Amino acid sequence: MLIGILSDIHSNYYALKSVLNKAKKIGIDKLIIAGDYFGYYYNPDLVLSLLQNWDWIGIKGNHEIILENLIKKKKFKEAKTRYGSSYEITVKKLKKKEILKILKLPSTKSFIIDKIRIFLCHGSPKNIDKYIYKNSPIKDKKLLDVKNHDLVIYGHTHYPAKWNYSKRIILNPGSVGQPRDNKPGASWALLDKRTKKIVFMRENYNVQKIKKECKKHDPHLPFLASYF
Repeated sequence: MLIGILSDIHSNYYALKSVLNKAKKIGIDKLIIAGDYFGYYYNPDLVLSLLQNWDWIGIKGNHEIILENLIKKKKFKEAKTRYGSSYEITVKKLKKKEILKILKLPSTKSFIIDKIRIFLCHGSPKNIDKYIYKNSPIKDKKLLDVKNHDLVIYGHTHYPAKWNYSKRIILNPGSVGQPRDNKPGASWALLDKRTKKIVFMRENYNVQKIKKECKKHDPHLPFLASYF
């Protein structure tokens, strides 16, 4: 009866492991993931290995688009200046077929689970890179008003948010791998299929490991370690 809703994992294995350990403990039987499996951090192989053990529905995020473009143009050095070493490491650690499996995911998805009509996107339905916050202008929030759905799930901002709009629930579970709301722990959400109740979740984990990796791989980008 329980569904885990995740977004913005960003190759942070330690954060994802803490979330999935809790999910298993409380009896979650399915995951919904709103994109950004890759980017910023350094263990994409371990992230995909964890997800292999789960029944999940997902889409791609803007960082998958970035990775796809970098592979085509082979401009990893330029990306390292802005985003760090993550993309280079992703290509080195993963097999081509593993990367393609994620890159081939759709950018939006509509589906039904136990009569709950769900729409899944990353930034917004028409713009994968759109940032929409709970306090954004109404004209932006209206972009998430996808008709004929009960629940619209999005990500991208790394801030958890929930509000009702036109009889729909709009939900951002926050970021598993890089929360930006100055609260400790991996952020995600829990949906009870029977009651339709949504609860925000936080999982603490040993952040020193990911901080150590940031200093090792990208000492020129101190912001990467500042979110934990």
